[in-house]
Amino acid sequence: MPTAEKTVIAGLGNATHPRTFHSVGQLVLKHLAQRRHLQWNSNTKHGVSYTHINSHTDLIYSHQLMNVCGKSLARYCEHVNARRVLVLHDDLQREWGKLSIKHGGSANGHNGIKSLSQYLKQSLDFDRLRIGIGRPGDKRDVARYVLSNLSPEQLHDITDGLLYTHIERVLEGYME
Repeated sequence: MPTAEKTVIAGLGNATHPRTFHSVGQLVLKHLAQRRHLQWNSNTKHGVSYTHINSHTDLIYSHQLMNVCGKSLARYCEHVNARRVLVLHDDLQREWGKLSIKHGGSANGHNGIKSLSQYLKQSLDFDRLRIGIGRPGDKRDVARYVLSNLSPEQLHDITDGLLYTHIERVLEGYME
């Protein structure tokens, strides 16, 4: 269980759809842990997997589906100041690979963020690293789009390419 001094970096995704646009937050987190040779631990009480980057920074992801991930993540973070929580997630409002950091504000329709803010005592008072995934041409196809698989090129971008390098630089600021 993390303490108040901890920083928690959470990656949002769907356990049942691991290599999709909707799971880019989890993909990045898992790859970061792999590159640092970190071992994931499972906390069945909270329904999350976690690892320690250092003595004051944990990486976590939920075993739940995106729309209901908030309860498990919030339980893990219950003793952490929300201002020390960074959530990585997909963002339809930005084209592929564009990054944006946001503190607080609206969930912009993102069900994982809505779920997390519902259970965190401090609501939306956390930082978010929004990873652009683009938007399908037809709004009716959004659900199908976010659950579609990343192309091999996109998977490379998010795990080993320039996009990953930019994300890692942002994360290093939170891990210090």
